[in-house]
Amino acid sequence: MIWRSKVGEGDLIAEATDTVMVVDLAIAASRIVLVDHSADVEFAGIPLVGVTVPAGIRVTMLPCDASGNATDGEQFALFFENISYDTDLGQGTADPDFEFTWVRRGPVTSET
Repeated sequence: MIWRSKVGEGDLIAEATDTVMVVDLAIAASRIVLVDHSADVEFAGIPLVGVTVPAGIRVTMLPCDASGNATDGEQFALFFENISYDTDLGQGTADPDFEFTWVRRGPVTSET
């Protein structure tokens, strides 16, 4: 979902948000997830990302993913650690699955 609001002459603030499923992240395991929102919006600079995760999951924003894809105005990398979350939502194998919701807001350079 994209939210737009005119701020001033030539300025445009956008907010992008989505909910993503992470499948089979066992307790004590970790995973890097790259979220690419370039098809919807490209932010100027690198605005922070707000992330909501269930209790027992730790999340950290990274400068890049394992392949070197940089966090920038088009995408961001998140590092998830399963500390104690043990709910299987029925996806993949019997290991825990969870959804996270992210939101990013800031001035844009382009939008599609």
